[in-house]
Amino acid sequence: ALAPMIRDHGIDRVHAVGGLYTDFWQTLPPSVRGFHASDVDQLYARLRDTLRDGDILLFKGSHGSDLHHLVDRLKSDAEKGITVSEPGQTAPVFTFG
Repeated sequence: ALAPMIRDHGIDRVHAVGGLYTDFWQTLPPSVRGFHASDVDQLYARLRDTLRDGDILLFKGSHGSDLHHLVDRLKSDAEKGITVSEPGQTAPVFTFG
C-alpha cells in the first residue's frame, strides 16, 4: 500500500532498514529506490556519503528500529557543521525501518 503512495506523490528516494522491508523495497520503482541497509549503522554510513545541505528527510520507524539513533547522529553532525557534500537541490528522502 505504501509503494503506490510513494510513486504518486513525487517522493524522490526511499531507504529501508532490515530484512522485513526487503519485499517492500523491491516493489518500489527503481527510480526511487535508495539504500536497503541491514542495520541503522550501515544506513548512516551510506547517507553520510550522499546527503547534501538542504536535503529534507523524514524518518518512519518503531522505537525498536533504533532510527532515533540515526537521527541523533545526523543532527549532531549538522550541529557540528560536518558536511560531506556541497549544497545541493532539496530532495525529500523517506526512510522506513
